Amino acid sequence: MDVLNSIALPQSTEHFHLLLFIYNLVMAMAVPYLALLTGTLLFAVWTERRQEKGRIVHGLRLSRQMLDWVLPTRSVYLFLGLLPALAMVFVHAQLFQGTSSLATSFSALGVLFLIAAGIAAFSYIYAFRIEEAFAGIKGDGAAGRAAEELLASARKSQRRNGTTAVWTILAMAFSFSVAQAISMNPGHWRDIDSVFSAVLSLDVWVWLLLFLSLSAAITGAGILFFQHKRGGPAGEAAAIGVPDGGAYSGSTQNRFAGAERVSDSNGDPGSIQDGKADSARILGEKAGIRMSTVALLVAPLLVLLTLVRLPESAASGWVYVLAAVAVLLLFAALHALYACVRLKRWSSSAYLFATVVLATTALVTRDQVVLHNVTKDHAYVLAQVYDRSEEELKSALGVVAKQLTGEDIYNAKCSACHLFDQKKVGPAYQAVVPKYKENKAGLVAFILNPVKVDPAYPPMPSQGLKPSEADSIATYLLQKLGAKGS
Repeated sequence: MDVLNSIALPQSTEHFHLLLFIYNLVMAMAVPYLALLTGTLLFAVWTERRQEKGRIVHGLRLSRQMLDWVLPTRSVYLFLGLLPALAMVFVHAQLFQGTSSLATSFSALGVLFLIAAGIAAFSYIYAFRIEEAFAGIKGDGAAGRAAEELLASARKSQRRNGTTAVWTILAMAFSFSVAQAISMNPGHWRDIDSVFSAVLSLDVWVWLLLFLSLSAAITGAGILFFQHKRGGPAGEAAAIGVPDGGAYSGSTQNRFAGAERVSDSNGDPGSIQDGKADSARILGEKAGIRMSTVALLVAPLLVLLTLVRLPESAASGWVYVLAAVAVLLLFAALHALYACVRLKRWSSSAYLFATVVLATTALVTRDQVVLHNVTKDHAYVLAQVYDRSEEELKSALGVVAKQLTGEDIYNAKCSACHLFDQKKVGPAYQAVVPKYKENKAGLVAFILNPVKVDPAYPPMPSQGLKPSEADSIATYLLQKLGAKGS
């Protein structure tokens, strides 16, 4: 059993509904931001390493700009990433208490990796700033040698922190994907009991690939939107304090130097002379287009695959509706991308970015509905524990409430519509209750939240029973039918 689940306190049914609402809010905030953070870190380190190998130019500049956009301050990282992730751990601990599910432990592990990734990412950015501050110092004296030592140390730290940030953010994505796969399928509450079994689970990899595809889509759309808002190389150079002609000498100039800017036939001051050098803007546009295109084509297939992998207990109309909304939004994002690429309407990059974020939010809401469906029976069981604890506390305080038996509840509420051996307003109990012989929790859940099953009968209204009262009537019905059967 998950240790974190065992220290959570039982909650009433109303509290569980509130927890699911909180879960939806925090995930709608955290998932788009964490997807953008993951994609930006991977893209930043990848472009920097490619520039060091001489395969591209301006990769370092674009990396720094994107990181400054996604991680402008520690407060943004804290309120959009870390705190919602901690809230997710709290919700999982409450929802899965009393079970063997490791969803809480894996989500807590994901938070630890997120903290490590944040520390490494800010250290990575700090190394950029050290390099910029000392790269312009020249001379053969002590100051020059000290500057060179600091530059060498900054570059070494930059590489180390970049590698650490990439691996820890991927570990975070994997941990949260394991938690998601477990929480979406009650069968995995028992099956996935270690990291090894998580690695072997197909559902874990499906959720991880879906997160990474959304990460690539949001990051690609974000790059295009960022480039459009920055308005070309002049804004890019000013963002890091580097003149367009290049302010540094030696190897640092190769890392930060600006490209020659000329005007094209349309008089665009941000155009770059062909054959001279790639600009950060052109590099960003190419990368953003490629990332967005591939991700937006792959993501709908993965959304459909997650639907196929869901258990029967998780299915409901809202699950399919929200999945369809997400897929439609992803196709709408493809249209916005087409407007950017083919029609050169770069203002559509804002619609592209917003549409991908909305699609991600729709998927988060879908997952909240799935979580409600798969934990519904367990929530009622825990609500019974809460009711018993409340009754024990009242008894200890001398507050004694009259306890209704299952027979009392049947005579007061159920007998108006149901009989044991013949139809009335509803079906005979002997025709429907025996299927719950080995699933009393399912019968309790139906009594508390009835749904229309047989079209030959009207829907059963909610009777407003407490979980303990629903448990009493379920026990009475099962015992009564067992006695009749014997």
